[in-house]
Amino acid sequence: MANFRPENDPERSLIRQLGLGYFTSADADPQLKKVYDRSFAPLATEYDEALEGHRTFQSEVNTEHAASVTSDGLIDETQRLITLDVEARYGKVGLKELERLCDGRTRSEVTRLNIGEELTVIADMIVRYEAGSTITLDPGLLATQKAQLADGQLHWAAYQRALGGQRAARVRLDAARLAFDAGWTRFVASARSLLSDAELARLVPDLSALRAR
Repeated sequence: MANFRPENDPERSLIRQLGLGYFTSADADPQLKKVYDRSFAPLATEYDEALEGHRTFQSEVNTEHAASVTSDGLIDETQRLITLDVEARYGKVGLKELERLCDGRTRSEVTRLNIGEELTVIADMIVRYEAGSTITLDPGLLATQKAQLADGQLHWAAYQRALGGQRAARVRLDAARLAFDAGWTRFVASARSLLSDAELARLVPDLSALRAR
């Protein structure tokens, strides 16, 4: 039995392509064109825009997550160098103070945190250190850590914003998909009453046959 209701985005893309091809041809049925423009085209346009919006946010999520991971790796390495320097100059006493600055966490515990939590711990470490400490951190390493922290915070904030945008875009896209599918089903019913089987085949793909291939 023929099935004209799409189940995925490639099938919706095929429907859009066939519609563009049919309705730009000279022999397109003018009455059906009016039905298409009035009842289905707005739903298809909303779907196209919602899909593109979701893809844009997905790209931003991927980009900013990758940048956050890079920043996290740099922060981890600088924290390792700071720890080695403190241990070399102060020994176990220095390491205990560094743990205090990191809210009671060892370096390995800090680096195992997720990116957002680690950024918070490193930011708090710097605040505690600058408020007063029994050890002195290497000025060059501290400056590097501050710069890496600022960069990491920037990308992590952008990543969180992109995630929020992506969630909203997904809600819009899910609604647009449902409206597209329902609208197409209604449009096909109109098309079948106006077109011959041969003409209908130019515009309406038999998706069940395509899925069987």
